[in-house]
Amino acid sequence: MVIIFKEKAGEEEIKKVTEMYEGYTKIVVDIEREILSAGGEYHVDCEQVLIADGSSPENLWGGGFRFKSKEVDFMALTNFKPNYNHFSYEISLPEIRDKVEKIIRRVLTMTTNRTKLNIKMDLLRVAKTALDIKNDLDLQLSEEFLNKAREEFSLIKDEDKMLLKDLIIHQEQLNNIKDDPLKRIRWGEKIMTIASRLSLS
Repeated sequence: MVIIFKEKAGEEEIKKVTEMYEGYTKIVVDIEREILSAGGEYHVDCEQVLIADGSSPENLWGGGFRFKSKEVDFMALTNFKPNYNHFSYEISLPEIRDKVEKIIRRVLTMTTNRTKLNIKMDLLRVAKTALDIKNDLDLQLSEEFLNKAREEFSLIKDEDKMLLKDLIIHQEQLNNIKDDPLKRIRWGEKIMTIASRLSLS
């Protein structure tokens, strides 16, 4: 699926544009309008969508983005523009490369960071409730935040997703620790450990 992005991409949109190539998407950027299209099998798919949206071919430059490494590449048939004295499939003009990279990173980066930050916040809320042994453990609230964190884990595509297994194991222990202060403390510390191990990169 090809999508035009005029503002920062959301998690669901990123899942759609990486359907063709896992963890990677082809991109064409309109450096004049400062928007991009991403997804599909070929750069020409992205190019045609932007042209249909009003972009001029001379302003369109192609490349790609790897979500795990955050690496931008600048290779695309779109970049071969003999009418504009550009005879390479790789963007060779530094000022064009800089604009393309800036727009790609503005639209496609930090989404995973926000997702992971949301997970961290959910887990820390649960840990705080568990460690507050002066009050009863709010099982309903804890389950709510744990389930929310598990849903957000499904949006992560790097090695941190392995932490979901630990989270599931600890969530299954919730009913067994609710009436034991020591178990609650140890359990809360384990939830905090999962949050701490979650990178923001």
